[in-house]
Amino acid sequence: MERIDLHSSPEQVAALSARAANHWGLADSGELARLVGSTLEHPLIGRARRAEFLQRELPFIYEFEGLLVEGIVDLVFREGEELVVVDYKTDVGEEETLERRWSHYSRQGMIYALALAEISGMAVKEVSFLFVRKGFVKSLHYPCNASLRETLRKNIN
Repeated sequence: MERIDLHSSPEQVAALSARAANHWGLADSGELARLVGSTLEHPLIGRARRAEFLQRELPFIYEFEGLLVEGIVDLVFREGEELVVVDYKTDVGEEETLERRWSHYSRQGMIYALALAEISGMAVKEVSFLFVRKGFVKSLHYPCNASLRETLRKNIN
């Protein structure tokens, strides 16, 4: 998703998927094309396409209470005066398996939200995890940086 135009046609998706499959030594580009195509059709990505500002593969370094955190945000876009963060997940498994991983993902989302809010000076209203194999989204919504910081402090320590 890092290299594909969010406005790509199915033909463009198929061509890029074939090149990527060849590059990575994958036998079948069809599954990749299906995943990319369904991800591009997801309403969350539709919101990103309508945004005036978006950035993909955004690296950051952030210090939180003496800990240095590095990350790469898959996608961030602006809705109104607030930011929305999207993290693609390619996990294989049933929904209950993915639910068990949620505590890790929610901490990741808290870090992304706080880091981007403090670095950009803009509020992060949402961090959404798009599970591309299943087509569903789990989102975290944040009221303010102070409560986010306190929740993160409790979850890390």
